[in-house]
Amino acid sequence: MATASSGGRSARELEEVVVDFVRKVAVAEEDGEQPEATQTITPTTPTEAECSRSAGAAQRLLSMPGRGVGIWDALAAEGVKPAVVARGLSRALSLGPGGRARLELSRFYAALLALEGSPALGLFDEIAWSCAVASARTHFAADESSKLVLENLTAAVTGRLNLNAFDGTVTTTVETLAPLTREIRCKSVSDDGQIEVEVTALWTESLRALYGLLRGLVVAEGGEARKSGCVALMRSMQPVLALEVSNRKAPNKVKQWLNAKALEFLRDFARPRPGDEEGAAGKSVGALARHCCIKAPSAAEARSHASHSVASLVGSLAGALRSEFMAFLCKLLRHPQVNQRAFALEVCQNLVEGCFGTTGGSPKQLDWEALLSGVLDRAVDKAGSIRVRAINCLSSVVSRAQQGEGEGGRAVREALKGSLGHRTADLAGSRLRDSKPTVRKAALGLLACVLPLVGDLREASVRAISAASRDAFVSVRKQAAASASSIYASFGASDLSCRLWLQVVLPLCLDAETSIQTKCRDSLLREFLGAVSSGTGGAFLALLDREPNFAVLLRRVMGTTKLTHSQLSRAAKVLQEGIKRLRSPREEAGSWVVLSEVVAKYPSLLRAEFARGKLEGLREYMAAPKTFVRVVQTLGSAAARIGENFAREACELLAGELGSFSVPVDAISQCLRTLSRLSAALDPEAADGTSGHLSGIAAKAESFFKESMGRKTLDDLETKLASAIYTMGELSLLRSFAVSEGVVVLVQGMTSDCLLGSDVVIPKAILAHSWTCLGKFCLQDEDLAKRFIPLFFHEIKSTEVSAVRNNIMLILADLCTKYTNLVDVHIGEIAKCFDDPSEMVRRQTLIVLASLLQQDFLKWRGPIFHCFLLSLVDESASVRSLGNFLLSTSLSHKASLLAYNFFVQTLFALNGHNGYANLSMSLESQALVATSIRDLAGSDEGNRQKRCVVYHHLLKRMTPEHKFQIAAKICEDCVGGFVEGKLCFDAQGEILRDSLLVLASREIKAEVSCAREDEEDGRRQALARAKGKLISAMMKKHLVGTIIPLVVELKQIFEKRRSPLLGILMGFACAVLREHREEVEEILVADHTFAREVLYEMQQEGRSRQPLVRPEGELEDPSLGSPILRGNSFSTPTAAPGSRSPLPVGTTSKTPLAAEVLQEEGMATARGVRANSEKKYLDSVARLRRAREEGGEENAASPRQKVAQSNEVRRLSSLFNAAAD
Repeated sequence: MATASSGGRSARELEEVVVDFVRKVAVAEEDGEQPEATQTITPTTPTEAECSRSAGAAQRLLSMPGRGVGIWDALAAEGVKPAVVARGLSRALSLGPGGRARLELSRFYAALLALEGSPALGLFDEIAWSCAVASARTHFAADESSKLVLENLTAAVTGRLNLNAFDGTVTTTVETLAPLTREIRCKSVSDDGQIEVEVTALWTESLRALYGLLRGLVVAEGGEARKSGCVALMRSMQPVLALEVSNRKAPNKVKQWLNAKALEFLRDFARPRPGDEEGAAGKSVGALARHCCIKAPSAAEARSHASHSVASLVGSLAGALRSEFMAFLCKLLRHPQVNQRAFALEVCQNLVEGCFGTTGGSPKQLDWEALLSGVLDRAVDKAGSIRVRAINCLSSVVSRAQQGEGEGGRAVREALKGSLGHRTADLAGSRLRDSKPTVRKAALGLLACVLPLVGDLREASVRAISAASRDAFVSVRKQAAASASSIYASFGASDLSCRLWLQVVLPLCLDAETSIQTKCRDSLLREFLGAVSSGTGGAFLALLDREPNFAVLLRRVMGTTKLTHSQLSRAAKVLQEGIKRLRSPREEAGSWVVLSEVVAKYPSLLRAEFARGKLEGLREYMAAPKTFVRVVQTLGSAAARIGENFAREACELLAGELGSFSVPVDAISQCLRTLSRLSAALDPEAADGTSGHLSGIAAKAESFFKESMGRKTLDDLETKLASAIYTMGELSLLRSFAVSEGVVVLVQGMTSDCLLGSDVVIPKAILAHSWTCLGKFCLQDEDLAKRFIPLFFHEIKSTEVSAVRNNIMLILADLCTKYTNLVDVHIGEIAKCFDDPSEMVRRQTLIVLASLLQQDFLKWRGPIFHCFLLSLVDESASVRSLGNFLLSTSLSHKASLLAYNFFVQTLFALNGHNGYANLSMSLESQALVATSIRDLAGSDEGNRQKRCVVYHHLLKRMTPEHKFQIAAKICEDCVGGFVEGKLCFDAQGEILRDSLLVLASREIKAEVSCAREDEEDGRRQALARAKGKLISAMMKKHLVGTIIPLVVELKQIFEKRRSPLLGILMGFACAVLREHREEVEEILVADHTFAREVLYEMQQEGRSRQPLVRPEGELEDPSLGSPILRGNSFSTPTAAPGSRSPLPVGTTSKTPLAAEVLQEEGMATARGVRANSEKKYLDSVARLRRAREEGGEENAASPRQKVAQSNEVRRLSSLFNAAAD
């Protein structure tokens, strides 16, 4: 070390070394005290050895309390004043040797300032001080002496040297040394730039000494912080908080180490201290936190560390300062820039984690209600990434509040107990319909967290989660299953929680994604079977009884899930014991549903004595058909396993009941299947369906039909006869031989209103069953099908019994799957059924057609498509919902281009017209109208609104490029037809009106995402944005080249005809030109009057593109006079139209940050950008006009050519508007 040479000397000898060195470097005389001859003598320049020896001696004296006073006595006796020493050292440091010699001389100077009894203020010289600081910076963390310089300067400024009169020096020193907090000392290890960094003990100690000096410089004597020094220090410390160090290639571990050291220093610096009454230190740290928010880095890693640093700093602030920062943060959440709002949410997230952690600040100082409200507002942000961050932040808060037992958990739980908790739950439910899958997934997680905390599971939440379980994205479905399981675990076996589990987890057990299947089947074993096995599954069993769909799903799941005998044995035992305790068959229904599926997998789980008892009392269950079916299914599954005698008894009993036709219709199919299976087991040699039991039932049915034909009335036999007909139809499906002609004739005789040859009226129920039975006969005999299919189509058009029409529709669907060529020619008649007055028949028509289309038994044709379109505006809400669901989900992948291919045809067909220029379209339109399906033609507002609904649903299923092409087709085939005289204004005016509405609607516009709001989607979203911009540019070109000329010509025609469509045309012009407001006069150069009218209308009405369909609960805008109504969209605050002074770029009148703060950060104002762009724009327009005037009138062009000539003006104008915005 440098002090080795002075290690064995006494204090007096050390003082003599110091005095000798001072004499050597000091000026020999002061002004006026020495002869002139000696004034030209200059001090000798010290060598490195001398500097090192004297610095070591002074350093040793520092470690000896009470020593060093004799130095100044000796120098005073010689007449050497402190100022002379200061000037000498200043000259030596500034003009003397550099390198290590200057470093040792700096250490000597710093030690002199720190020595006890030294005249520090007299020794202080700004040049010498600056040189010492610069030398310490040059050798920082590389030489021990650099650390000693920093320590000595710290001792001086904290003990002896008062720098209150040298604020400029303090600020300069801070600005010089503070960057060392992010300095990386490294060495290169390869030619490609890789570096190696080692955190040495010297680096650590040097950094500690550096922070000690910075604290000493900024905190004045008495504890008061220097404001200018605080500002300089905070400004220099900001980069390291975001991991911005001197070498970007440094390992993250080293960057994080520097970040941790800086945070440790700043947290300690912000603590209140005696003497700092104004709290300048804490205020400066709070300002640094806000500065970091404003200067949020764009890189994800840097932003993450910066937000963590800000949260850590806020945790160290005093209560008032923390509240002030929270107010700033809540306002920052409304910043117009996406990056700023994202950073604010990250800070909120880290604040939450800090407050619930062991090292965080006190949660009492956080206004949880204000914080949660601010984050809730961002959950409906226009940027998808912000919505995801906000919802994840809320989930983190709520989940930690549930788990935390400390003050943080209690504070959040208290805040969520009131309306804020319900607001959070409602918001999460609404976000399940978000367009972004990541938002929907996050909302599911939030809902699962907040509902247990609120303690209120509502029907709306159950419906929302159930809908999310059918999402197209795997991640959303997986989260839906997890949320349903979590909510069930939180609310226990309540009715709603069990319903949610059955609606979500049970269907997902059959999901195409293997991971979802595995997770849901584990949940089935753990939650459903666990509840049943423990006897707490009463709610599950009740729902299985009330909801047949759940029972069907359970059968499919149990049939495909691998469950062991031991996993089901406990459930089977509990269910059988529970059934024994129940006295009513109706109460046993749910238990039998589960038991039948368990026994179907493992028949040995059904106890023999239990089965015999239920077989003996089987007739008691006939009053409850659903329970009866399950009992028969259960006994049939285990009959062969119990014993042959039991199986025979079961066969005899079932055959007797079926032969007496006393079995309820709902149970006949299951009884016949069970009887057939048991008969085959008892007599394996018998062919399928040829057992004596089944043949006997068929003979009894034929005999009963003949007997019924001779009766004078069938009212008393209606139930029994319906059972016999249904039994015969089911037998025809089971038996391998053809049904006898006699039976066919008998059943056909019961399909008319009266019995053949008599006036005995046949009940409607018998009619419905008879037609169904004939259909089942046809499924087994193609000749019979050829004979009866025309009869089916005749009956479906002529009968007044809705049940008959419904059953025939089902028959035709089944026959179409087996004899496609026989039914396909009558598809138009099937489509007509959608005009049926019965809602049941209309729903059945949709379901049947959708099923056939999915299985490719039918192809999309005009009548079928028209049928589905009309379902969107049906009088019944259930039919509308079903039609929209089918077109959006199950049929969308089968006909992805359906909306695009049929749009223009639909526009004509809905208005009842079938003839226009395009031949292929004309043929298709004729096919639509020829079916005699009702249309929506007419000028009444009801039909107009319904047509708009259809257009809305078609347009929302199109891609941007298809929308552009549809707009071109409408202009060419519809609007162009009127301009060219091919279409009649009087007869087909509604077509023109609809065309203008569609072209002006928001739905047909290609959406372009200009903001960087989907960064998480990566390249795919970037490509989509670029594609959207291209489509938008093409649509603008189409506007100028095609639409505007048509609009001008239509206006002239309407004015001559005094047409009422002139108002709609004006609204259309305002809508399509609003985005090009600055170019209206140039675009409408052919009609300046029209241009001024459009500008006036824009100013008065503020018209823009509106949606075709009114959202529910929204009032109609009377100023529009059309079904186009105002809609809703997510948005952040926008600037007020009349600001008195320019705001910084990126701010609005509602932006929380003061304009002065952002302007201090060097941000330009919007007025400067606008002025620069406007000047260029006006110059270009002037040049273009001069060139046009020079061309003369001989070059005058048609209106369309004039519009084309203004392309350059429009291009420059759009650039000007983009720059200004």
